[in-house]
Amino acid sequence: MKKSLGFYFALVSAVLAAVGLIVFFVYTGNGGEMNTVVIAATIAGILCEAALMMGEKSYTDYLGIAGAVLLAVAMTYSVTGGLGNIADQFQGIVMFGKAELANLNFAMLGIYLVSVVAAIGACFTKKSK
Repeated sequence: MKKSLGFYFALVSAVLAAVGLIVFFVYTGNGGEMNTVVIAATIAGILCEAALMMGEKSYTDYLGIAGAVLLAVAMTYSVTGGLGNIADQFQGIVMFGKAELANLNFAMLGIYLVSVVAAIGACFTKKSK
C-alpha cells in the first residue's frame, strides 16, 4: 500500500505529540504544574493517530477527529497550567508562577499546535493512494 499525504500528516501529528509529552515531563520535572489530563489525552491522541495510519477503514474518520480533539485538549491543559509562568515572564516579577518555565510553556504550545493542525490535515486527506 502506497502512503499518501494523510498518512504523513498523521505521522507528523503523532511524533510531535510524543515530543510535546516529553517537553511536558521536562516541564513538570522542573516544578511546572502536573496534570494527568495532558498525559492521558496525549497518549490517547497518539494512539488515534497511529490507528489512522493503519489505512482507510470505516472507523478511521472518527479516530482522526478524536485524535485531533484529544491533542487540542492536551494543548489547552498544558498551556493553562502555565499561564502564571507566562504572566510572570512578561511582567518581570515573581507572583503567579515561575518565569523561567514560560519558555517550556511556549514550546509546548507550539509543538501541540502544529500537532493539532497536522491531525486536522490528516482528517481531510487520503491515507493511501
